[in-house]
Amino acid sequence: MTETDLVCAAFAEIGLECTVCGAPRQLAGQDVGLVVVFGAEQVGACRRSAASGCPVLAVVSADQASLALESGATDVVASGIGPILIARARNLLSGHESDVLGREVASVHEALIEVQQVLSAGGEDPDSLRRALDVAREVMGFERASLCL
Repeated sequence: MTETDLVCAAFAEIGLECTVCGAPRQLAGQDVGLVVVFGAEQVGACRRSAASGCPVLAVVSADQASLALESGATDVVASGIGPILIARARNLLSGHESDVLGREVASVHEALIEVQQVLSAGGEDPDSLRRALDVAREVMGFERASLCL
């Protein structure tokens, strides 16, 4: 078994999904919660290809740890595959999920303020109600919305 296979097996045991990526460019446009890189030389390319804010965990030898961090790794594991790798992966995933949730809550909050401002300025005017509905539709990710008066 390769290191990649061992990591995927360890992640599967604790319920984490693992997909093997052959090249950093394959990360572009992918919605992943964590990128695990073996060796410091791939960290920079993975950091550039991964979605903004996606943590990168580098599995490196002890002498490569500082290079991996300088190249953009969020964290490093120098002890190979084991409980430390799993614990750090869990920590990075939970932190990433919290960041994503925080951004979503902030976006909804801003939209609600905008809806309130539109309704305050226009009252029950149909155009104001349509604008408020359009803001709500956008933040909820719908293509269309209807307003029955």
